[in-house]
Amino acid sequence: MLWPSNLFLKFAVETGYLHGLLVDYLLPKLFVTDLLIVALLATWCVELARAHVKKRGTLRGMLVGGVLILLLGLLQLDAVKPLAAFWFLAKIVEMVLLVGFLVTHRQYFKERVFLVALMLMLTIQSVVGLGQFFTQSSVFPSYAWLGETRLEKRAGLARGTFENVENILPYGTTPHPNVLGAVLAIGSLALWSGVAAAQTKRPTDLALKIAAVAVSLLALATLTFTQSWSAWLTLAAGCAAMWLSSLVHKHRHDTLWGRAIMAGILTAFVVVPFVMLQVAKTYPDNTSFTRRSSLNQTAWQLWREHPWKGVGLNQFTAKIETVSPSAEIVRFVQPIHHVGLLVFSEVGVIGVILAAVWIHALYRPLKSSQRRLVWATGPYLALLLLPIAALDHFLVTQHVGQLTLVIGSVWIATNLLEKHSSS
Repeated sequence: MLWPSNLFLKFAVETGYLHGLLVDYLLPKLFVTDLLIVALLATWCVELARAHVKKRGTLRGMLVGGVLILLLGLLQLDAVKPLAAFWFLAKIVEMVLLVGFLVTHRQYFKERVFLVALMLMLTIQSVVGLGQFFTQSSVFPSYAWLGETRLEKRAGLARGTFENVENILPYGTTPHPNVLGAVLAIGSLALWSGVAAAQTKRPTDLALKIAAVAVSLLALATLTFTQSWSAWLTLAAGCAAMWLSSLVHKHRHDTLWGRAIMAGILTAFVVVPFVMLQVAKTYPDNTSFTRRSSLNQTAWQLWREHPWKGVGLNQFTAKIETVSPSAEIVRFVQPIHHVGLLVFSEVGVIGVILAAVWIHALYRPLKSSQRRLVWATGPYLALLLLPIAALDHFLVTQHVGQLTLVIGSVWIATNLLEKHSSS
């Protein structure tokens, strides 16, 4: 229910200014969902303590992760905006721990009540989004209601043209229409895969099917008005991923095909910036293309100046003016719309190596059956996330985007495994 909530408390506001301009990405924010996550993690710690966890692989992964976080923290000491860097590092730790909690409690995603809650969330976001679009104003009376953007403050809002009339696009309770689009797309994929998994056990559950269809139609209608093409691509990629997952599983070649699919995804991920450069040259009047291409070049220049340790976590917007020749890019001050280049420019070669070491430390102690599960889900999650990760930044830079990445991925992976176990 609170997954898409953008309700937060900002503090140390003075640290978010850059030459007199307040940059939203540099502001430390405490979200209401942070409080819920901390409570969940606290109960998990108590649960682990009572269970006396002594698995060598688990302890090794936690130890290596702790050391790597410490090393990554040391690299942030000379950041231009140190509070923004360390706050973002804390968010990384929070999200990694949340993944651990959700994976170890993934059985709850199989419960009918969770599907109902998901449908209720999608309905609320759709109704609020449609209300915003057709009234061109906020739906809730104040920001305190789930953090809905105040559309009465017209400056800086995302707009789109419908029948030659410019309109404010729907936000839901998220920080941007593209984020709302991602929530609706990934939420719908979680719903469809959940219903498919549930049908293997209760094939006559007609009420669930009817409710899912109704909610899906409402979500798709709202998604249309967001004009988020990355969300539509994600929806298409997600459907392809679920079909491909079922096809590969039938032939019992999850690991072999999983590796081949992942190799293709990584290749596409690397190629996208080069494609965007050519598209921007072909359509120079399209600011969406040209801005993305300029940001890609800026990230490359930043990495060339700081190849080993990058510019620092969450420091892209603070350093963009030092290398960007585009006055428009400097004025809008936003992160690069490609997660790979964003991460590479901020953590450098050392950061990438640290991440690779940690992933290896987690993967190495897995049993062969557990490794098959990784390859039976990981490549397909990567496929459905590819459009947003290659064309936007909010899966990393925005709190709601981070939750969409974490909750959506674990939920869909759980549904895929549940469906495979019943087939």
